[in-house]
Amino acid sequence: MMNESFDPIIDRHTNTNVIHSVIYNRESNLTRINFQRFYTAILEKDDEIISAASLRIHGTKIAEMPFVTTNEKYRNQGMWQKLLLAIESVLHFLKVEKLIIPSIEDLVPMWKHKYGFSQVEDSVMNELKCFNTLMFTRAVRLQKSMYKPVVKSDAMEVDGVGNNDNQNGEDAKQNQTNHVEQNATEVDEVKNNDNMALQDGTNMRKNQTKLLLPDLNDEAPEEEPLVPIPME
Repeated sequence: MMNESFDPIIDRHTNTNVIHSVIYNRESNLTRINFQRFYTAILEKDDEIISAASLRIHGTKIAEMPFVTTNEKYRNQGMWQKLLLAIESVLHFLKVEKLIIPSIEDLVPMWKHKYGFSQVEDSVMNELKCFNTLMFTRAVRLQKSMYKPVVKSDAMEVDGVGNNDNQNGEDAKQNQTNHVEQNATEVDEVKNNDNMALQDGTNMRKNQTKLLLPDLNDEAPEEEPLVPIPME
């Protein structure tokens, strides 16, 4: 399927078929044509290969994907996008930062708008010099971020939210304590007022007894029951 999708790519110095060497993971003492550690990711149904992609991972910094193709009868059906999503999921799990692909000029808009790729940054281009990556003449290198590290400002915002929550919790506890103490004070004041009222009532009854000297044969008036004060 790769042969049907791409014209033969032959290394001019060694006469090596690059596509075959990548698919078969061929090793060489020459760095330029050392295609060891290449994997082929495939999407298949009933033992029929639908889409395929060549992939090589360089630590946690980058992964390169030089060749991708889809079976002709399954094209324009979203099959390649399904395989790409699976590849991105694996790279994200492995904490690989960026996926790098080479593209011909005509397909750059498709990769950017449909699949979320962008032009390779200068800093990334400098990093690529440290790795043995496959590149073609007149090809445009594109990148896509796979893993986004936590930004320091974001972490500070999270800490700020946590501190605010702790502060709010402490304030709530303090307010609750003050509220309880205030209620207790009000209860004590109510008790004192009740005691004073009772004492005043007793004194008034004593004074009234001494002054009025009611007839002992008259029935004693009933005292009104104390009405409990509702507590909020």
